[in-house]
Amino acid sequence: MPWQFRVIDGADQGKLEGLPDVGVTTIGSSRRHAEMHLNDLYVARVHGEVETNGPRIVLTAHDSPSGTLVNGVKVAHQQELKHGDVVRMGNSQFRVEDCDMAAKEAPPEEDVPDLDIEVVEEGGQEEEIVIDPVDEGAAEIVDAMAVDAATLDAMPVDEAVDAQAADEEIIEATAVDLDEIKPPAAAAKAQPLPGERLKELVGHNLAHFQVDDVLHMGRTGVVFQARDMKKDQLVALKVLAPDFPQSEAEMKRYVAVWKEVMSLRHPNLVSLYGVGKSGPFCWLSTELVECVTLPEIISRLAEKDRIDWGRGYRVAVQIGRALRFAHERGMVHGNITAAHVLWRKIDKVAKLADLGLAAALEGTNLKKITIRDKIRSDLVYYAPEQTEPDRFVDPACDIYSLGVVVYALLTGRYPYVGDSQAETIRKIRDGQLPRPIKLQPDIPKRLDAIVAKMLARDPDDRYQATNQMLADLQVVGEEHDAVV
Repeated sequence: MPWQFRVIDGADQGKLEGLPDVGVTTIGSSRRHAEMHLNDLYVARVHGEVETNGPRIVLTAHDSPSGTLVNGVKVAHQQELKHGDVVRMGNSQFRVEDCDMAAKEAPPEEDVPDLDIEVVEEGGQEEEIVIDPVDEGAAEIVDAMAVDAATLDAMPVDEAVDAQAADEEIIEATAVDLDEIKPPAAAAKAQPLPGERLKELVGHNLAHFQVDDVLHMGRTGVVFQARDMKKDQLVALKVLAPDFPQSEAEMKRYVAVWKEVMSLRHPNLVSLYGVGKSGPFCWLSTELVECVTLPEIISRLAEKDRIDWGRGYRVAVQIGRALRFAHERGMVHGNITAAHVLWRKIDKVAKLADLGLAAALEGTNLKKITIRDKIRSDLVYYAPEQTEPDRFVDPACDIYSLGVVVYALLTGRYPYVGDSQAETIRKIRDGQLPRPIKLQPDIPKRLDAIVAKMLARDPDDRYQATNQMLADLQVVGEEHDAVV
């Protein structure tokens, strides 16, 4: 009597694994140690084993952090299985099937949950992206990486990498509308890595990406350099902490925002290539910009007596153009800081990153649990109205925050900084702006006036549109032959 396992949930969804008529099959995340391999972060290298002997099949559960369940009940040690039982290891579930009985039954479509992974990618660099998967014809379900989170630290590096070495399996499935994507039912029961441990993804595969190095450790996730193995190109891969999403509403808002952002292309915006979800991880694939971070530049400027105003001017113009492009399309960045402006030193091009991320995470639990750290690090960029409770963020806030970045590039310091958060807020609301030209006399008077207007306390006194700001900046460029 032949037996098989049909994976009905997890990264290997749709996979069929035949079992020997007589023998023992080990199950786990390691290709070296397990005969049935599962691409699941929460499955141990060897999570359990099944022994088949004709009509009898017995599961033995090994000790593991997430345990092994049969039909929702944890297995203490051993349990005999029967046709139709559902076994869960980590975030993966597979159905036990007598091959002869399964062939006589209708395909058990009711046992297969809604697709929990949707990957949307652009067709080409110059091609407009249509983010309606119904038009695309197919959604792609791709493997998550396999690594036992509980034992990774104890494993030798070469063994850990070898445990994850696998050819990615791509399963074609009927497309679903992005609006229908829901967090998988298992998400609430998952045991995800804490956000600070996302860096352990380095050296493993997530979806169709090979994760190489950590580029930036953020509040809501980690940005990696990764190789898109489908396109054979390097990308920046932002992986959100597995605290997100925690509800269907969070996922719907997330998807709706990226629908708006996906097709936007501008020379001074970091391009978004793809959005997806693999296992418990939501990820964004974006253009990889070889850059120097502005916070590093600003910290070095603080040590100089004289600062060349040209770089600050170029950032004002280039990021101003990106904001004009976004604002004209109804998009507000809502979180412009020096860390979100990427400076490509080789050709002196500035690019604005993370357009849409603040809106996509608005009201989510992930944003709530990171808001204290965000205020601590980003408060100096807040417009006065943003320091008021529940204040709506609009284009005027973007202009103010860009003004803070430009001010810091011109002077090596931020306009309002206190010894405490309360003092910083008081200065933002009521303090006297130290004019840039007083700190750096070489700054053109007109540029000094532009920055002061960007940082006006009353939004009505600021530029009402980026077009006005860019027109004034153009005059500065013409008067001083400034290169953009």
